[in-house]
Amino acid sequence: MIFLCCLCSIVLFSSNNDIAWPLPERKGLLSSFGEWREGHLHAGIDLPTNRIGEEVYSVVNGWVMRVRVSPWGYGKAVYIKGLTGEIYVYAHLSDFYSDLRRIVRKEQLRKGSYEVDIWFKEGEVPVKEGEVIAYTGRSGCYDPHLHFELRDENNNPFDPFVRGFTVPDTLPPVIKAVRLVPLDEYSTVSGSHMGRVFNVASDTVSVFVEGIAGLEIETVDMVNTRSGKLDLKEIKLYKNRSLIRREFIDKFSYLNYKDSRFLFDFEYRRRTGRKFRRLFTVQGNGFPFYEGGDGIITGEDRGNYSIEVYDGSGNISRLVIALRDSPGSEKIGSIDLSKNKILFETNGFQIYGKWYDLRKTRDFLKSGDSIAIWNFKKKNFHKLSSPDGRCHIDLTSAGIINTKLIAVKVGNSEIKTWSWEPPVPFKNKAKIKIKVPQKSKFSSIYEKNGSGWSFCSSEREEGYLVDFIDHLGTFGLMEDSVAPEVSLSSKNFSFKMPLRINVLDSLSGIDFYSIKTFIDEKQTVFRYDPQEKRLIFEHPEEISIGKHELKLILSDRQGNKTSRVWEIVRN
Repeated sequence: MIFLCCLCSIVLFSSNNDIAWPLPERKGLLSSFGEWREGHLHAGIDLPTNRIGEEVYSVVNGWVMRVRVSPWGYGKAVYIKGLTGEIYVYAHLSDFYSDLRRIVRKEQLRKGSYEVDIWFKEGEVPVKEGEVIAYTGRSGCYDPHLHFELRDENNNPFDPFVRGFTVPDTLPPVIKAVRLVPLDEYSTVSGSHMGRVFNVASDTVSVFVEGIAGLEIETVDMVNTRSGKLDLKEIKLYKNRSLIRREFIDKFSYLNYKDSRFLFDFEYRRRTGRKFRRLFTVQGNGFPFYEGGDGIITGEDRGNYSIEVYDGSGNISRLVIALRDSPGSEKIGSIDLSKNKILFETNGFQIYGKWYDLRKTRDFLKSGDSIAIWNFKKKNFHKLSSPDGRCHIDLTSAGIINTKLIAVKVGNSEIKTWSWEPPVPFKNKAKIKIKVPQKSKFSSIYEKNGSGWSFCSSEREEGYLVDFIDHLGTFGLMEDSVAPEVSLSSKNFSFKMPLRINVLDSLSGIDFYSIKTFIDEKQTVFRYDPQEKRLIFEHPEEISIGKHELKLILSDRQGNKTSRVWEIVRN
């Protein structure tokens, strides 16, 4: 039996006010280094800004090695190489300083594309510490902020806090909840094969583990001033006062970039939206963060476990877990997934409350044309086909899967769907193909993403649509035969009021690479803002005062095409 108790905090403070800062003020911290994002780790820190257009300063002497512009990702970004070889990245900018602005614009017009990636030779564009290099914005993202990143000479990101780029912080991190997960088909937590979640803030919890269970934690951290919900810097796990595991997140390699899907409980996140960090290492996690063993608890364990969590300023919180040798009066934690009538887990499945043990289940089960189950405990499978014969997954190249079961449920509502479960990640990509009706030229594969659907860049292959996926999920066939809608916000424009075109698409989304714009039959380049669904002309100085003709040609990702011509007036 396990008893969770004794939550305490120690507060420290660290801030170096002498170090050069990339913004006029230290206003807070919106995101910390190493935070889990969908499919990757956050490679820098996010700093709040009061508005778009604040000055951004170089924090070192060095030279501009790269400038990149894209509608997505880092948006407008500057990469500066310091004299010691380290690389400093400034992203989500609204604009560059004048010399860089001219260089970028020249390359955009040469390519006929908003997206450019320009590399410079050493010393070609020198910069000094404190020099204005750019202006803050929200390019590539929704909310204005500055993404600030440090990389070593081998281009591996590391935490700016280790170089003194800190903010005032006396607030300790909080362990919000603990989750215990059975790690094989033999094990249960408080009688559940699906694990239990315990709210540390309000519950005193006792848990009885049979077999082995992995330990996971849900945490949040904040700083004193403007703050986002931040992640941890360090985690220590003790067993009977002996340190058995330490995680210290100060750097990582882009070679392990997508291994974050194994660092956190990816499948639980996909199902519930909650983010639990594993204190045990599963196959596929190649990060070098760890020293020691794993947070795996067995029914034979005795004594105490304790967890210490630290933020980037050294503030600490502790949680003690006392192990008992027999079940007592249990306050059982919640099962967030208990409302599901049919639930497929990595070690088995539950149907209307009854758990089916893979040891006692055949290697393949099928229920009409609606459900199929493959038992990897009994047999290895490489090619899976839905019971209706239309959706197929080839796992040959997927690599590590970390599940002993895969199932598919066929949905026949308004949208034809195939739900592949549990939603585990793959180490590499697997091939999915779905048979399409012969006359369906406007169909594509879409993936269910929360309450909406995401377009998949599928290709046609002998009567099938084919794509490559890095996790299981719900996929469907949808048709998009409607061309994008475009409208001019105002035909009048000037330096103070840019020319804007609204671009909307009902389903598949705008194909950025199809966008072509012409003023007086001469090709030009607008900025594409997918978040605001707009095209923006940022260079009115290129057009003379008076009337002109604007032409736009674009398509959505399904290939539906739109073209429009307007009269515009430069004031």
